[in-house]
Amino acid sequence: MNRLNMRKFALTLCACLFFGFAQAQHLKLNAVGLINKQLDLGLELGKNKFGFEFDLGYSFKPWSNGVKVNGKKETTKRHGYLLGLRGNYYINPKEGLDGLYVSPFFQQFKGKIKFDDGHVRQERSTFGAIAGYKGLMGEHLGYLVEAGVGFNVIYRYTRISDDQRVVLEESIPILGTLSRLNVPFRASLIYRFN
Repeated sequence: MNRLNMRKFALTLCACLFFGFAQAQHLKLNAVGLINKQLDLGLELGKNKFGFEFDLGYSFKPWSNGVKVNGKKETTKRHGYLLGLRGNYYINPKEGLDGLYVSPFFQQFKGKIKFDDGHVRQERSTFGAIAGYKGLMGEHLGYLVEAGVGFNVIYRYTRISDDQRVVLEESIPILGTLSRLNVPFRASLIYRFN
């Protein structure tokens, strides 16, 4: 068996074991993200007080809509993909994975911004912490609200035509520059599988 097939087998085996032993499986859709022109889906699996979450997102909102870039307001087309991983710890769950929780998280964003003078690739890798509350509204439906803060260990822009770094700095009036700070917020609807 070659290395690629061995990796696929190991990944499939781990996924089957995790799904088999998981007490709760939740599919999440970020409602705030939809309003903000971002599709953000999450799948959480867990048992007892611990959950592991995979997030996948696609952003098609204009870049820097409402923020300043290098000191001037600018609206530019952008799209990109977000991958996130989290480990959720529920402080006092009542029905599986619900109630108040805290979570370390990792997010990777890769996108493309379409400026008039050429396209720029955006890359961001973030480590941080989130706190939130998840409630259930019946047997299968629920909600969550969460907020956190993260540190961008990688935050760079590269011109696609010549692969040169570009200096762009986003800023929000209250928070200031976003080159090292990431402030995630989500209000999501949840579907519970079991």
